[in-house]
Amino acid sequence: KATVSVLYWAIDKTSTMQARSFVLLMGAAFAAAGSVTCKLDIATASADLVSAGKSLEKAATECPKNHTSSACLAAIKASETSLNGASAEMEKAAKDCTQSGSQCQADLEKVASDINGALLGLEKALFDCSDNNRTACLTDLSHVNSDLIGAVVGTIDAEKDCNASLATSFDSSVKCKLDIAAATADMAKAGKDIKPTVTACSQNASSAECLNDIKMLEGSINAAASAMQNAAADCTEAGSQCQKDIEAVAAALNDALLELEKAGADCSTGNQTACVTDLTKVASDIATAAVNMIDAEKDCGNSTVGGAKCKLDLAAATADLSAAAKDMKEAATACHQNSTSAACISDIKAVENKLNAASSQMENAAADCTEAGSQCQKDVEGVAKSINTALLGLEAAGAACSSGNETACVTDLSHVASSMASASIDLVDASKDCGNSTLFW
Repeated sequence: KATVSVLYWAIDKTSTMQARSFVLLMGAAFAAAGSVTCKLDIATASADLVSAGKSLEKAATECPKNHTSSACLAAIKASETSLNGASAEMEKAAKDCTQSGSQCQADLEKVASDINGALLGLEKALFDCSDNNRTACLTDLSHVNSDLIGAVVGTIDAEKDCNASLATSFDSSVKCKLDIAAATADMAKAGKDIKPTVTACSQNASSAECLNDIKMLEGSINAAASAMQNAAADCTEAGSQCQKDIEAVAAALNDALLELEKAGADCSTGNQTACVTDLTKVASDIATAAVNMIDAEKDCGNSTVGGAKCKLDLAAATADLSAAAKDMKEAATACHQNSTSAACISDIKAVENKLNAASSQMENAAADCTEAGSQCQKDVEGVAKSINTALLGLEAAGAACSSGNETACVTDLSHVASSMASASIDLVDASKDCGNSTLFW
């Protein structure tokens, strides 16, 4: 269920990002009527994928409880209906996007193939669930999940590549914004993927679920890293500070990939403590990349000044979270070596102090960002909630580490790091929705 919930979140965020990209490029689209139709096809397919994701999330809730229930079967059928709609839109796109180049066509074919794979999987799931084969039913839904992820990632590529010839008529700042938008979407998915990965690996480091989650996480981080490589090339006119921000994001993502490679090795050999420690560092790197991305959005020409106090509160919280992410990496190393050492306890305290400071800033933001709209308020609440969850986990970690319970100590720290990553991702949204950036306009 956690994996599918993550999937729906990613689809929903991705669809929003695509819609903004669509609005951004509409001005030039009027010069080529075919390209408008092409974009509409892809945008409609994206909406259908969102609907399919919602239904699949419901299936992931209902089918494990009772795989033959009407609720389970209805959710599968609803997802199938939405995917059929997406499939029809991709057929239209194949005809309407013919002038957008071979890479666009290749992207569309891949999306269509993944959607077709998901439909075949749903057909099999419907049969196996109805036939009272619980194991096959849930396995089928897992495969559908993978195909749907592939379709979502493919629509991101299609949205970009099918606009490639159109985008060249803009100045480089448009490509720069699109690169950063794509990286932000991939990082957001990675930030959500880390939680189920930590949960699965904490339970059984060498399990297929743990290793598959690591692989999925690696895919999201690699995609974000690739987008940042594009940004490094496309944002050259945005100034030196923009370039520094991009390099900082890229460095954090590279660190995450190195730690993830280590996690894959440690988890596959059953070294659970080292496995979870590695994942803690990955989560900290994701958090660092996210807070650096906020700077990139601002310095690369993607932001405008919002309410002064609101902006200052979020900036201060960002700085505190960034510092906490660095301290968390130190804590992960020290506590893995000796959970009762002074270094371990001291590092945990340092993280706690930084998180308390960030929490205080978010309390200020809750008061100062009231005029920025309801979405801003939701983002601020999401950041505050994740920080509070991290603080509660840190309290549990402190107790476990002090008592010499190394397994619980390392596991608690991994959950803290996951919550910090979630807070950082939400802070990216808050920076945008509270009037501090206009990623697309």
